[in-house]
Amino acid sequence: MGKVKQCKTMTLTAKESKNRPQPAQKNGLQPSYICKKICRGTVYFLLLAKIIFVLWTGGIISEIHIALQRSQRNCAACQLSRLVWEYNWQDSIFQLLNCKIRVIVHLHCDSYGSPWNNVFNLSPHFRQWQEKHKKGENSYRHPAVRETRKKRGVLVMRIVLAPDSFKGSLSASQVAESMARGIKCALGRQDQHRDHDQEADREVISSRKQTTVETVKKPLSDGGEGLVNVLVGATGGELLYERVTGPLGEAVDACWGVLGDGKTGVIEMAAASGLTLVPAGRRNPLLTTTYGTGELIRAALHRGCTKLIIGIGGSATNDGGMGMAQALGVKFLDAQGKNLAIGGGELVRLAKIDSSGLHPALAQQALAILVACDVDNPLTGPQGAASVYGPQKGADGEMVRTLDAALKHFARIVKRDLGMDVETQAGAGAAGGMGAGLIAFLRGQLTPGIDLVMELVELEKELAACDLVFTGEGRLDSQSVFGKVPVGVARRARSFGVPVIALAGSVTPDAEVLHREGITAYFSITNSPISLKEAMAKAAENIEQTTCEIMRCICRSIFPSGHAESFPR
Repeated sequence: MGKVKQCKTMTLTAKESKNRPQPAQKNGLQPSYICKKICRGTVYFLLLAKIIFVLWTGGIISEIHIALQRSQRNCAACQLSRLVWEYNWQDSIFQLLNCKIRVIVHLHCDSYGSPWNNVFNLSPHFRQWQEKHKKGENSYRHPAVRETRKKRGVLVMRIVLAPDSFKGSLSASQVAESMARGIKCALGRQDQHRDHDQEADREVISSRKQTTVETVKKPLSDGGEGLVNVLVGATGGELLYERVTGPLGEAVDACWGVLGDGKTGVIEMAAASGLTLVPAGRRNPLLTTTYGTGELIRAALHRGCTKLIIGIGGSATNDGGMGMAQALGVKFLDAQGKNLAIGGGELVRLAKIDSSGLHPALAQQALAILVACDVDNPLTGPQGAASVYGPQKGADGEMVRTLDAALKHFARIVKRDLGMDVETQAGAGAAGGMGAGLIAFLRGQLTPGIDLVMELVELEKELAACDLVFTGEGRLDSQSVFGKVPVGVARRARSFGVPVIALAGSVTPDAEVLHREGITAYFSITNSPISLKEAMAKAAENIEQTTCEIMRCICRSIFPSGHAESFPR
């Protein structure tokens, strides 16, 4: 019988047994592989749920915004709802995605389409911003993409104040100051630190070192009353005064200015030939003259100005610019060769225009004359100077017919003697035909006043770097879309995705159309029935109070909860 071999028994410790490789399972998957799949699937599920939640929330907000847009109500609650939803909640959609930038997306479109398309359309701009950011080109800014500005952990909000004047009550600068005081009030009068830069007209307001609001004052004008003060103040120029002939032939002191470059003169027709210079009982466009405006132009030429900016809003005249040209050396003769007297009614006797005595500086090709004009009316006809603006200047029905016939005759003589057809040109009927006179005698170039002013004060640069705009004027209605300051500002701000709030002394029911022009919300500053005189007297106080209440709501809704505690309850 063979020898039997004994097997040696092997004893393994617990540690060695744990580290010992295990045989692969048959007909199954390893446990580690299963756990990995479960974890990955969970992550994908949570990510998908988050995206669906964000897009679903965006849809709800879009529908609310659309409903508010379609609403015909003009009450303060409706306007405030529009402001809060559009400014804050659409921003919060993308904050949920933990983006490092703040995004303001207007989810409405002409067809009120699905908000999903707008969300996906944002992605190319976001990628473009990321590429620019990696290259260090932080100045790039798309209308739908805005950075969160933080300085050492302090949230910064920049507000531009760009109002027009409230005629007969406050200048544009005074309105901006009242708005700034309202913002300070909303941030609390205590625990404030203010750093005011007179040169840049900026003011930084801090509240409990958690939030900072920077206001930038940019008072504006559409070419009427206040043009000189706005442009001279914005460019650091000089205000000058001249004794000139008023609209009724009486002497008045008129203000004009030279801009900061020392070579550009700025003149507003309202200062020398304005309607406010004529008492209500003496308004008669058959007699009023633009002679004083011509004297201001002459003073600017004598000072050596090589460029003129002339605002022709707020006039009391209807003489086709004849008085202005007379002051600059042009002769208007009747059939007997005698000079015509002043006033639009004299144009019916015009037989010849002699421009040989025109001021020599006006013959220079280098002289540039820009005319700030916010209307496109022709010189004559149903939409002409006399028919549309004559009644505002004191003309009755018979006067309107006389003035329109006089301007037709004037246009024929201008075409015959000067070789220029001004009767049908857009803007020729502005300021009682002053547009035609500036074109014919000074070779002036008519341009929208608000666009000209916004370019000179460099408003667009401030809009590109701000979060909110306050604007306003004395009255908001459907006619405000034709060259008025609030709509001009809103159109520029819309290209940067910036919400715009407009304040006015009065708001008419047809002002609803302003939403389509870019005004997010508008408010009347009067909170109770009062007389016009009382409303004008309390305009500054009412602007401050209205701005304060609007800002209290904005501050509560815009800033994150951690910062909202810094604002007064």
